[in-house]
Amino acid sequence: MTEATYNTLVHRCADLSKEWDLDPKPLGDLWLHQEVVGWKDCHRWFVQNPLSWHKFQEEVFEVMKGGNILGKVFRDVADDRWSAKDIEKAKALGLIAGDSNGNFNPTGQLTREQAAVIMVRLYEVIKEGK
Repeated sequence: MTEATYNTLVHRCADLSKEWDLDPKPLGDLWLHQEVVGWKDCHRWFVQNPLSWHKFQEEVFEVMKGGNILGKVFRDVADDRWSAKDIEKAKALGLIAGDSNGNFNPTGQLTREQAAVIMVRLYEVIKEGK
């Protein structure tokens, strides 16, 4: 699932939850297909990653309250994190990228391979004069 697809899903679920007066919070009114029928592996990503399902429900609730996750560079970097603006700038410059789930993992370790990629990207940005 791409970040755009994920964000669309969050906002659509928030819209439907508001329209039908549903509670999107965990143990509320949003259910996976598997939770209803008991056997179907649907939506597979959320079935295999229950913490992501919980986070999704929280984000739907946040959007329902008037918050917005669209435009957020990485879902796991809080806006009030001390490095959030620099992480956003590094992403905009093409120096860094998140994982396929839209996460940055700000406290994860940097591998030598990742460091090499960042150095080459930085060199290219400097060379191009961005």
